[in-house]
Amino acid sequence: MSGAFGALDIGGQAVLEFDVALQKAAVGNQPPRSILTQTARFRPRGLAGLAYWYAVAPLHNVVFNGMLNGIRDAAQQATRGA
Repeated sequence: MSGAFGALDIGGQAVLEFDVALQKAAVGNQPPRSILTQTARFRPRGLAGLAYWYAVAPLHNVVFNGMLNGIRDAAQQATRGA
């Protein structure tokens, strides 16, 4: 496995994907909005990999939500500064 987890054996294959889509304004002259979708996938390798995924799932929820909030805040700040 390559990337950030290249040297870390996490008991399977992990992928974190981001998708950004533009949503047109539903009402009046409001500006369009961006919809950010974050998808985490994990293909466990054996029982140890499955146990790992369920053991760290609560931590992943905190980390991934924090990551999304940081991206949102940076995007809003960049939009205000433009």
